[in-house]
Amino acid sequence: MVGALARQRYLEAFDDPITVNEADGETVFVEDPEGNAYNLSGLTDEDVLDKIERSRKAGLNLFFIECPPYNPGYSPDADY
Repeated sequence: MVGALARQRYLEAFDDPITVNEADGETVFVEDPEGNAYNLSGLTDEDVLDKIERSRKAGLNLFFIECPPYNPGYSPDADY
């Protein structure tokens, strides 16, 4: 799970939060300006921090390129 430091660094770098899916409480993801979501599950804090640094050097958000698309969708069984 992505920890508090990595979440804070992402917010500082991209002015957007890392989000947790409310339905399952586990899946972490980010969204691009068009509302497309990208799954960060399985990444460590070190992975996130490295991707932030590489994004800064590249001048674009590599999370939108390197992370798989994610469709959080609606779950009728979830408590929102």
